[in-house]
Amino acid sequence: MSRKFTPIVAAIAFVAMTSGASALTIDSYDAFQGLNTSGGASSSSVSDGSILGTEREISITPISGTASSVTVNSGTNPGQISFANGVGSQSSVEILYDGVGTGGFAATDFTSGGADDRFLFNVKFADFTMNLTMEVTSAGGAVSEVSIGTPAPAFGDIPFGILYSSFTTQAGASGAADFSAIESLKMTFDTTVALTDLRLDFLSTADVTEIPPEVSEPGTMAIFSLALIGMAGYRRRLLKTA
Repeated sequence: MSRKFTPIVAAIAFVAMTSGASALTIDSYDAFQGLNTSGGASSSSVSDGSILGTEREISITPISGTASSVTVNSGTNPGQISFANGVGSQSSVEILYDGVGTGGFAATDFTSGGADDRFLFNVKFADFTMNLTMEVTSAGGAVSEVSIGTPAPAFGDIPFGILYSSFTTQAGASGAADFSAIESLKMTFDTTVALTDLRLDFLSTADVTEIPPEVSEPGTMAIFSLALIGMAGYRRRLLKTA
C-alpha cells in the first residue's frame, strides 16, 4: 500500500521539555535492545516495566546495504533509541507495542481523560528525514494511522509532536481507532537516503501545554528566520543610538 508522507510536524526548538502530570509514558528507552542488518533482517523483543504493555518488539529489514542498526539504551547514548545507517545502507525499522503475546495490552487511555491530544518525541539528533508511520489499534479491528517525515536536520532537544487528529482510518479497518482505549501501537521508520542517523530519547502522550501548536517545517524555519531578522534589526538600532 502506498503512503503519502505529509510535511514534517515539528515545534520550535526553544521549548522546555517538561512532562505534564497527565502524560502517559509509552517508552523511556531505558531497556537495552540492539539489532543490525549484517546478517539480513532480524528481530527481537524485550520485557521491562518501563515499557507500555511491558514488552517492546523491534524488527529491522535492510532496504539496501548491510550496515544499518537500531539500538536502545547503548553505552554511548543512554536512555535513547538510535537509528544508524552506514555508507550505501538504508533500512526499515518496525517497533511494536502490543503487550506480551499477540493479543494487545489492556485498553489504555492515550488521552489521559481527555487532557492529551498528541504523541510527543524528543529528537536528540537527525541528519536526514526518516519516514515515520504510526498505527494505533483499538477493539474490534479499528485502526488509525498517520505517515509523516521526522524533523531534520536536528541537534539537541527538539520536541516533535504528532496530533491524534492527524490520524486517518486505515484502509480495510472496521473504523477509526478510539484513542481513549488503545490496545496496540506500531511505528515504522524508513530511511529516505543512506547514511541517515536519528536519535530519540522518549515517547509519551502530551497535551497542548507541553508543546506549542504544530508548525510545518517551512513555517518553523520562517518563524526562526523572522526572529533572527528582528534581533539583527534591534542590534542595529542599538548601535546607531550608542
